[in-house]
Amino acid sequence: MVANRLAYALIYGAVDSKLVVRHRCANSVCCNPSHLVLGTQRDNSLDWVVRKRLGVKRGVLLMHEEII
Repeated sequence: MVANRLAYALIYGAVDSKLVVRHRCANSVCCNPSHLVLGTQRDNSLDWVVRKRLGVKRGVLLMHEEII
């Protein structure tokens, strides 16, 4: 189990195996539960695309839903 997935599960409960734990902060090693949110792999990919287009660096709390 990946550390961020474990951190999310310890605070919020079990994670459906079809979902991924996304990072609101764009920091892939972050395990702060308040920076983690569930989503699909598509959501996770869209987060990456939006951040890349905007030039967002690690540590910025931003997700694609907040832009679209």
